[in-house]
Amino acid sequence: MIQFRVRLGSWSWALCALAAQATACVALESPEEDAIATSALTSPPQPSLNGSTCTNFGTIFSSGNVYYVMNNVFNDAQGSQCITASGTGFTVTTANHNIATNGAPAAYTAFVRGCHFGTCTSGSNLPRVVSAIASVPSLFTVRTAGTAWDAAYDIWFDRAANTTTRNNALEMMIWLNSTGVQPIGSQVDTATLAGATWQVWYAPGASPPVITFRRQQTTSAMPLFDIKEFMTDAMGRNASTGQKPASGRPALSTAWFMTSVQAGFELWKGGAGAAGTTFGVSVN
Repeated sequence: MIQFRVRLGSWSWALCALAAQATACVALESPEEDAIATSALTSPPQPSLNGSTCTNFGTIFSSGNVYYVMNNVFNDAQGSQCITASGTGFTVTTANHNIATNGAPAAYTAFVRGCHFGTCTSGSNLPRVVSAIASVPSLFTVRTAGTAWDAAYDIWFDRAANTTTRNNALEMMIWLNSTGVQPIGSQVDTATLAGATWQVWYAPGASPPVITFRRQQTTSAMPLFDIKEFMTDAMGRNASTGQKPASGRPALSTAWFMTSVQAGFELWKGGAGAAGTTFGVSVN
């Protein structure tokens, strides 16, 4: 959810009871259709990593610069954090964060593919205009740790093919799991995507606006799925309300550019032992 330096907007921590809606959504899911869609996807490459860093904004590139892992401690001047990357994943080896959960996290430590504040990977096809994206196959597996955190994708969109500065169009998050925190904004809907039911949270006043898909039944693994499915859902939502229909002003425009796909942990308290064990993404 966070780029390197700053996070704008206010945070909402209201809990919502949606048991009845969740039951209805589960009943509508179709495992057969989901299996057919997944079987058509080609598995993306996975990283080959080796390195470590304790620098707040340190990065570790994979073989061939296909991915990198960023430490990205941007909001904890008194804290410290170290990460080690090996094989297909990374581990937070030390982290002493202890900041309030009513604001931005201490760190967003994550895999990156694409361009993020001028640091770009190779062969990503990013930036790419949304209208030209046919599929975004991805997979992500984590091992969780800490007392206030989320494990999530963070996907950025800009109104131009921007590779160097903060993106200005939309931030889209996909939360697999969390403890002690809630997404920014408020819950506006539920959606059935990638074979699961998701709460849809929206913060139109953030800079840029943020849409978050928060999995109702938490998980530590997202097997091969298509991020484009979540993008399509966002295209059908209104930019002011986050609700359907878009009414001519979509939350995600086909004229905007995807600039990066990131996946990792937002950490507020603790975090040592958190690990991204596998990750891969392609933009087709």
